[in-house]
Amino acid sequence: MVSKSIQREPSTYLVSAGDEPNQILKPIKGFATEPLVSLEEACQPLLGIIRRLKHYAHDAKNLTQDESAAIRLYTMQWDSKLGGPHVSLYSHLNCILRQPDGKRSIFSIEIFDERSVKDQSNFTEEDEVLLLPDDTSTHKIVPGDTFRLLTQKYGYTLDEIIAANQDIDLLKLRVDQLVQLPSACRKPKTKITLDEHRSDQVCHTVFAGDTCERISEWYGCTIEDIMITNPDIQPTSIYPGQILRLPRTYRTANNTRDRKHTPESTIVDFIMADQEKYVILSPLVIGGLPKYMSFVFHRCMERAVWTFAELGIADLMAAHKVSLTATELSQLNGNDWNAEFVYRLLRAVADADIVKELSVSDLNSQSDICPERVNHFQLTDNGLFLTSNHPSKARDLVRLDLGPIAHRASEYQPRLIQHGTKYGNSFEQAFQCGLFDYLGKEENKEYSTIFNNAMISYSNDCIQSICPPVDFSHFEKLVDIAGGFGSLLAFLLEKHPKLNGIVFDLAHVIKDAQEQHPNEFQQRNIEPNRYQFVSGDMFKPETIPQADSYVLKFIIHDWNDEDAVMILKNILSANKSGPSRSITVFIVEMVILPNERQNWVARIMDIEMLSVLNAKERTTAEYMKLLKESGYELKKLHRINESYSIIEAIATTVTSN
Repeated sequence: MVSKSIQREPSTYLVSAGDEPNQILKPIKGFATEPLVSLEEACQPLLGIIRRLKHYAHDAKNLTQDESAAIRLYTMQWDSKLGGPHVSLYSHLNCILRQPDGKRSIFSIEIFDERSVKDQSNFTEEDEVLLLPDDTSTHKIVPGDTFRLLTQKYGYTLDEIIAANQDIDLLKLRVDQLVQLPSACRKPKTKITLDEHRSDQVCHTVFAGDTCERISEWYGCTIEDIMITNPDIQPTSIYPGQILRLPRTYRTANNTRDRKHTPESTIVDFIMADQEKYVILSPLVIGGLPKYMSFVFHRCMERAVWTFAELGIADLMAAHKVSLTATELSQLNGNDWNAEFVYRLLRAVADADIVKELSVSDLNSQSDICPERVNHFQLTDNGLFLTSNHPSKARDLVRLDLGPIAHRASEYQPRLIQHGTKYGNSFEQAFQCGLFDYLGKEENKEYSTIFNNAMISYSNDCIQSICPPVDFSHFEKLVDIAGGFGSLLAFLLEKHPKLNGIVFDLAHVIKDAQEQHPNEFQQRNIEPNRYQFVSGDMFKPETIPQADSYVLKFIIHDWNDEDAVMILKNILSANKSGPSRSITVFIVEMVILPNERQNWVARIMDIEMLSVLNAKERTTAEYMKLLKESGYELKKLHRINESYSIIEAIATTVTSN
């Protein structure tokens, strides 16, 4: 147990390297009277500034009693009244070490890797070095571990692991077995060319839209690290073209011109995440030929993930609580799939952390000949998202946007760009009808269900961010225009217990929503009298329910300007039979924000809207124009995140005579 908070007074335990030995700081006082809390709780305020502190705290709790006592003895303070110039073992030992003529070596160290700090040291007569942490250690085998996984986790090659463990049978790893990880084997996954003047730093050129917070995420460091290496900058006022220095200890994410193209970094770039997993970066942040190679390889992975989702493999694996071989999986539910091909698919999507391969042979053994019979796979937490009943609806999102119908429509995109809408948009050219007409056909009912579920997935991606900036509590009734199955409205009703709502959509959508058991509202325990499903058409104002507020999530971007104005006008027309009152609309969209690189999703979705619906994403000015033409006034633009925004607009209804 440790103190929850410590008074920030100077301490003899924390000595400034720049001031030593000219200044000795005062010890910390007052912490003994603070309440005791768990180690994890005490470390919580420091997690944002000390990298991997949670991991170190976990290791600290595994210390033996003697190890803990040694640390306590080294750091404890004793009463200054007992006499002598020192009040701690730390203080006493450091005094001895500072004596230039005395015996200062109280222990010997065998040095494997060091850096000279003589030029920076106050002890100019000493040939001092900085000792880097020794990587010599061991790894305890846990279920599912293989030597190949160890190469990925620790950055070794297979030959180096074999050389360090010549007495271990690679094919018969045992749980709790210790594997040697010698420092001599350690090699970084990505080599970095450093700034010629500072061997401990790399450089990042600031682009439009960059923030210190975003840069710290890219490079795996903290904002405090950036401030320390750039003491002359203000974190809130960096500007495009400015060069920031970043600690060498972190892997660069997007500064590819400073990186040597080793075989590991030629195709893809890597960063080390907090969980110590290598994560493939987006092709958007890679430069040169590797950018386009990465686009291609990402597309190959997308096709593999779509195949996995389309075949419902996640459902098959989730139904069995044990790991399965590809051969076993290929025969489930009466299937007779090609077991070898199933194995190769699973092996590929394992790199996307959708499944985990539990037994991998690293040598040319007999088991390599038929791995589909030997190697077991299990679904990961990410893979569970691709089960049919997962609330995220990620499976149908993948099936919709990575599937053959979307791909077929995209084939007509060059023709659309060349000739405009002379032959229709891309979807119309591919299927001889518009998207919404296609969804309404009886023979396309399954695709319509996939579409609706994918829209739920898009909603799930943003609804958690919608509630905080907007207060819906002072409205009586909220109508979700083209609200699908009601996932957004259900979320808002849960957050605002006095709010009532209506899901409004086309008849076939409402029918599917009502057939859901449990529906979106029942899943959130919303009282039945607080919500309704109403069918109608937003282009027919007489079918739109009356209310004091309306939300249109990802609706306006589906239509051209003329239709968008008509939809907004129809909401006002629907309320003209009642008394004159104020109407508020909330338009949730990807608003295009100029010169913001992280807003790239809105710009690429604009091309998607053009291709599929001859529609568009819009800038703030374009939305203001739509609102003015529709009889509304912009009240506020709520920025949710880099991608999503909420446009809040108001209008007063005119009573019909």
